[in-house]
Amino acid sequence: MKPIAALTLLIYFLAVGHCQDPEEPEPWKGYTDPAEPEPWKGFSDPAEPEPWKGVSDPAEPEPWALIPDGAGRMHMVNINPVKVPEGEDEVEPLFNPESDVIFRLFTRRNPLHPQLIRWDDPSSISNSNFDPANPTRFLIHGWTEGEDATLFWVIKDHYMRVGDFNVINVDWGDGAQTINYIAARNRVGGVGMIVSRVIDVVRATTGQSLDMINVIGFSLGGHAAGNAGKGQNGQLNSVIALDPAGPLFSTGQADILTASDAVYTEAIYTNAGNLAFDAPLAQANFYPNYGRSQPGCITSICAHNRVNELFAESVSTANHFIAMQCADYSEILNGGCSSVGPYAKMGGEPSNRGLGVSGVYYLRTNAQSPFARG
Repeated sequence: MKPIAALTLLIYFLAVGHCQDPEEPEPWKGYTDPAEPEPWKGFSDPAEPEPWKGVSDPAEPEPWALIPDGAGRMHMVNINPVKVPEGEDEVEPLFNPESDVIFRLFTRRNPLHPQLIRWDDPSSISNSNFDPANPTRFLIHGWTEGEDATLFWVIKDHYMRVGDFNVINVDWGDGAQTINYIAARNRVGGVGMIVSRVIDVVRATTGQSLDMINVIGFSLGGHAAGNAGKGQNGQLNSVIALDPAGPLFSTGQADILTASDAVYTEAIYTNAGNLAFDAPLAQANFYPNYGRSQPGCITSICAHNRVNELFAESVSTANHFIAMQCADYSEILNGGCSSVGPYAKMGGEPSNRGLGVSGVYYLRTNAQSPFARG
C-alpha cells in the first residue's frame, strides 16, 4: 500500500473511532438544543411575564371597580389615578365649565318650568323670578347624571313645599355623563368654580348676602359643592355633601370637600367606605345606621342613593332626624356610639349653622318613607 493511501485510511479510522462532531454534544452529557432553554430551568416565554409573578395586561390599567350612576346602573370603570385613558375622553378636552354647565332656576312662581341663568349674562338673573329676599339653594348632581338627576326631582319639590326659595339646579351633564369616571372625578373643581362665579353674579346683580346661600351636592357633586365654597373663601352659609364620592379621593387633595369650605359644613354618609368616602370630611358628619348600608337596601346602589331621600325628607318633615353625638369616628367603625354631647338634627332647613354642631353623629332610620324616627 502506498504511504499516502495508508495514512488516509489511518486518519479515517481514527475519526470514526475516537472523534466527536464538534457541533454535537458528547452523548454521555445528554442532548441540549441551544435554541431551547435548559430543561431543568423550565420554560419561560420572554414575551410573557414569569408565571410565578402573575400576568398583568399593560393595556388594561388596574384597578377597576363597579360604580353606579345616579339611576342605579352599574358600570365597570377604571379608577387608576396614574394611567388615565387617552383620547377623546381624556380629562378635560370636551368639557368647558364656562359654556357647558347649565343653571336652572325654580321658584314657587315657576315650580315646574325652569328659567336659565348665566354667569356671563346678569340680565338673565335680573329678568328672572330670582328674589334676593328668599334663601338660595344650589343642587349639584353626581356621576353620569344630568338634567333629570335624582337629586333634582327628589329634593327641589321639598323646598317648594316649605317656603319661598330660589332653587338652582346645576346641570354639569356634559362633564358627568361619561364612562370615564376619572375624567368626571377630575371635573369637580371646575364645576365648583363656575358655581362660585354664578354666586358672584347673583350677589352683584341682586345684592343677596352669602348668608342666604347654601350649596348641596350628591356624590361627586358633594365635592363640587365644597369647591364652590372654596371659591367663596369659606363664607357661604352652608355646604352639605350627600354621600360624598369615595373612589379616587383622599384627604389632602386640593379639590376634596373640607370642613372649612363654608361657615357650616355637613356630610351625610349612607354608603361610606364603598361608593362614598369613609372618614369624616365636614364639621358635622352624620352616619345614619352607621353609614355603610341602609335598612331596606340590599345593594350599595340603593344605600348610596338613599341619602337623597333622607335629605329631601329632612327639609320638609316636622319629625326631624335626631342624631346622637359619638366620642369619635372609631366608634362608628366598630358599630357603636357613646353619647358625648347634645343631640343634633341631620340635614334640615335651615341648616345647623351657628348651633355648635360638630363631630361625628349616629342615628337610626326607618326602612322606608317616612324615614325619620324623631
